[in-house]
Amino acid sequence: MQKLLVLLTFLTLFCGRIAAQTAVFPYKNQIVNKNFEAAESGILTDLSAEPNDCALNFAAGILYSDKDFVKFNTQKAYNYFKTSKIAYDKTKDKSKLLKAGLSAVNINKKILTVTQYALDEAVKSNSAEAYENFLSVYELAPLNQKKLAENKSIVYTFRKNYVPKWNYIKKYVNQTYNNQEFTEILKDSAFAVARRSPNVEVVKYCYINSRDQQRRDSCISMMHKIYEKCGVYNFDDFWRTYTSQNFKEQKEKDEIIKETYKSGNKLRLVIDAAPSRVAYDALLELIAVRLKNKDYEGALYKVSSFAPYFEGDKDYADLLKTLQQPENKEFNISKLDKNEKIVAMENTTDTTVSPDGSVMIFSQKKQSINEISPSKNLFICFRLSDGSWDTPQEINALNTSFSESSPYLHPDMKTLYFCSEGYGSLGKKDIFMVKRLGNGWDKWSRPKNLGREINTAFDEDYFKFSYNGTNAYYSNVNDNGNKNSFVIKLKNEDKAELSVTLVTGFLTDSKGHAVSAEIGWEDLEKHQIIGHVKTSEKDGSYTMCLPAGRNYGYFIDDKRFFPTSENLDLRQQSRTSTIKKDITVVKIEEVIIIGKSIILKNLFFETGASELLPASVSELNRISKVIQDRSLKVEISGHTDNVGNDADNQRLSLERAEAVKKFLITLGCDSKKLVTVGYGKNKPIAPNTTPEGRQQNRRVEFRVVK
Repeated sequence: MQKLLVLLTFLTLFCGRIAAQTAVFPYKNQIVNKNFEAAESGILTDLSAEPNDCALNFAAGILYSDKDFVKFNTQKAYNYFKTSKIAYDKTKDKSKLLKAGLSAVNINKKILTVTQYALDEAVKSNSAEAYENFLSVYELAPLNQKKLAENKSIVYTFRKNYVPKWNYIKKYVNQTYNNQEFTEILKDSAFAVARRSPNVEVVKYCYINSRDQQRRDSCISMMHKIYEKCGVYNFDDFWRTYTSQNFKEQKEKDEIIKETYKSGNKLRLVIDAAPSRVAYDALLELIAVRLKNKDYEGALYKVSSFAPYFEGDKDYADLLKTLQQPENKEFNISKLDKNEKIVAMENTTDTTVSPDGSVMIFSQKKQSINEISPSKNLFICFRLSDGSWDTPQEINALNTSFSESSPYLHPDMKTLYFCSEGYGSLGKKDIFMVKRLGNGWDKWSRPKNLGREINTAFDEDYFKFSYNGTNAYYSNVNDNGNKNSFVIKLKNEDKAELSVTLVTGFLTDSKGHAVSAEIGWEDLEKHQIIGHVKTSEKDGSYTMCLPAGRNYGYFIDDKRFFPTSENLDLRQQSRTSTIKKDITVVKIEEVIIIGKSIILKNLFFETGASELLPASVSELNRISKVIQDRSLKVEISGHTDNVGNDADNQRLSLERAEAVKKFLITLGCDSKKLVTVGYGKNKPIAPNTTPEGRQQNRRVEFRVVK
């Protein structure tokens, strides 16, 4: 009897488990027996009634993850398993599910299998879209799968956009990748770039990350040449850093050069160290006396005698070209009269800003990829739409292993002058000229030495043209260490046609007192700030240089004063000229407390109409800021000249005031604090008998009211 009870209990539990299993994992038999259509029909029918059922979703996931099913679909299977997992986690009493063998572990295993299928499909497709889809859709994928997809995506992106330059490769080298394949791709790519165009960064990277001794030795050879190019004579530290059992002959040669350098024998140093920079500098010292005496023929003969030692050296070739230049007897160079006034375009001698204010080139001390120690290098940055400057970028095409400084950008926006200790200079520092190639700022012509009449055995720098294009200026440091400035009187055919306008004047208040403040200048068509100039604290004077051919606006950029503005239309100007513009500022208290009217001179309308032109936007932005910052109630009044019908003039003056009001409202001003009025011809500020007077009378005024 007892045995019978045990048997009945066992059968009951067994049958119950089967029943539970059937309930938890329905349509299992159809799936196992590959009767997929019947299973799909039943599962989808049941899911339509119970879409969040854990077991049904699990069954659907099993169905669509079976590769024998013609409707095999990893994403569909994953979504069903995901829903099953969510339902499982929400089930409070999991005993029934667990008894049937449906656990979190089992669900997660199936998810893992499906995500692996999906990852395999992405790898087979090998596209950025496939990897991005995997990472965005399969968020339950394990970390190792996601990491692999990320790395594969990086490899794909790297290869698709590959540029054989170090700047492209180094974006990736400082990141950590759990992918040996990509690590090797980076190493191979970097080594290929190093062999084609070696620099300190790429060669050092290749040396540190290579285990192959042959490749490491190649890196040592490349780095040694870089050190030679930088003028190193003592390689003791180099060989302690870059170790190898090879290079016995090179080490012995380095030791000889070191001892020769210490001995001071320049002739021997040229022979022993050529074509290194140490040898080149020694060669310059051998011809220094000839250069001082202007014996260019003797200097050329001396330099030419060392040609076999400097074969293939670019600096040496440039030096020969400079010495071979025919003598220019008509070059009119004289010491600069100390009383001669030069108006500087830039704030510092190592910064040059384009006349339109959009580009700035400057030099600063920083180690470039061509150098083993920091020196001055050229950088460029571009002005953003808000008037600030973008991140500076090094001009690698112009920077050498030595110092580059004192840039000067010609107003033609194509020609750049700068000083360099490289490029085959006659002395330590010479002045060079390059031309920008194309419309970009990354390609330049080979720098050209300005010639032996200007560049000597001493340091030359700070080259600039005068605004009228008739003179050029530069400075020189002689052998006594004294600095002199020189002026070059240009011949007619050499004169630079700068097409710029020099604006000068004084800034004063309403009582005629000199004011020191900043004047902002903007291109009204581009709505772009091109620069600021601060007036003299002594007399309020200022000078601004503007390229001709554009419509400019200027305004007072100082919180103490109302942003008084006016425009300067140079669109018809095509020649260099000078314009006198005195500016009177109005204290902000005079506007707010006294109620002084201000003419908004940088507002522009269609002729005979009330439609505002785009050039008015900058002015309205400034006015809007003043109104909102101080919560002012203002009157906007329109005025016309006396030409035409009085009623039409009255209507036009009001419509223009209304147009200004509407625009200010779009900028956030409170409409209740904006009062408009049209005075027509009734309040002239100048006689209507001349075109100039009538133009002054056609205006819009701004006045604070109580």
